Amino acid sequence: MNSSELFLSFVRRVIGAFLLVLVVAMAGHAQGDQTVRMSSKEVAVFTNQTTNASSAVFPDNAYGCSFLPYQTSAFVGTIDVEWAPPVPVGTTPTYIQLAEASYSSADTSSTHVLQVGGYFPNMRSTVTVSAGSLNAEYTASSSPCPLYGAGLASNGPAPPITCDKNLTFTAANGSTQTLILPLQTGDTVILCGATVSFAAATTTGNVQIFYSALTGCGSVGTVSWYGSTTSATPQIFNIPFQIRSALPSAYPYSCWVNNSGSTATISISYASVHGL
Repeated sequence: MNSSELFLSFVRRVIGAFLLVLVVAMAGHAQGDQTVRMSSKEVAVFTNQTTNASSAVFPDNAYGCSFLPYQTSAFVGTIDVEWAPPVPVGTTPTYIQLAEASYSSADTSSTHVLQVGGYFPNMRSTVTVSAGSLNAEYTASSSPCPLYGAGLASNGPAPPITCDKNLTFTAANGSTQTLILPLQTGDTVILCGATVSFAAATTTGNVQIFYSALTGCGSVGTVSWYGSTTSATPQIFNIPFQIRSALPSAYPYSCWVNNSGSTATISISYASVHGL
């Protein structure tokens, strides 16, 4: 074998070795590729909607997670996400509600979201309007998500509240004062629990928590919590449940009233939440 043949043989071996390494590398990549590839879509559903209506069917791209963000303007009514199971040709489909939000008082807070997980073709939204208006958009992702949000509230799916703040203060008898101010404009202040104790024996009277339109608590909304005091002592109130404004856009400021006959000490856990 001359030198030219030796060189060509060497080149062929190098090329063969390179191809073998490439095949092994590609096989390993194919087996270990755990990348999740996602796509998304967004379309307008309602714009300044003031009357009852059903939207067009949402785009069907086999998405696994669907959202309906909507923005209210003094809105009273309902908005939902609904789905029609397959039916024979020529048969009118029956829509089944998957998620709904309902507002009995005018709602003017920021964007809310209805969530539906899983693949539901033939989805749409229906709105009933008693007052005000709303906008809504449909957005979806191919990434998976739970069927509903983390919790169900009066106005549809809602995340749980995490109370990360606390406050303790005293209030003289006969006083009315602001309890907690929102951290940001548009926040809803949610009281997650409280303990009320007194510096001395109380008299026949009461203590209250209500929400006001004014920081000085001059405009009383609905009383959210009420406790009657007596001449018995010692007297302690434990409030183990959440308290929030029924209409945060109109009455955002929490207030305390002490008509107990004694100085009161209030310890509260709370959160100032945006977008409820």
